[in-house]
Amino acid sequence: MSDFLKELDETIDERSMLSHPFFALLRSGKLSKQSLRAFTLEYNVQVHMFPTFVSATHANCTDLEVRRMLVENLAEEEMGPDNHPELWKRFGDSLGIGREEYAAYKPLRHTHASVHILGDLARRKEPQEGLASLYAYESQIPAFSRVFLDSLDAHYGLSQEGAGTEFYRVHELADIEHSEEVRNALAIMCPTARTQEDALFAAKEACDAFNLLFDGVYETYC
Repeated sequence: MSDFLKELDETIDERSMLSHPFFALLRSGKLSKQSLRAFTLEYNVQVHMFPTFVSATHANCTDLEVRRMLVENLAEEEMGPDNHPELWKRFGDSLGIGREEYAAYKPLRHTHASVHILGDLARRKEPQEGLASLYAYESQIPAFSRVFLDSLDAHYGLSQEGAGTEFYRVHELADIEHSEEVRNALAIMCPTARTQEDALFAAKEACDAFNLLFDGVYETYC
């Protein structure tokens, strides 16, 4: 089992979204404010749809403890005034994006394709595929959030302690716990070579889908 989890982590590391050239621009401050705004509108689709990936994975899962973990994750995503889609829009507020712009915005085909792939993974009959997709995402988000916090503070005038960066502060910490919980769930749900293979392939598909969204932003706006 330890070999499977090690291979899973290596698979994700090899396809890390932080290796995308978009992040080199962000880290250096060479990403324009206009490009950052475009990214925010595109990535809003992922943030908006992510809770549905959690709920679809929950619906396919037969293990009660794993289902409870997913329900708790889903509640954090969507419940209360500081739900995660709202925190993302507060980031947009700090960039001057009006709330009405989200509904009017037409996402790139790359973003549509990315979200479609992730939704398909979550809805697959075998729950290990949805779990592996969630793990591929949540295991990368703490480092993703730290890069944004450092870069926004250093180059874009957004304090790490301000309302506009709360999304990243929350996810830098919360997704350490979430990803560990999902990793433990995969250890339970992948006892055989076949289920492990399913999970590894799903993680690859998910990582490629994340990078597809960044491909669209980079090719169109950077």
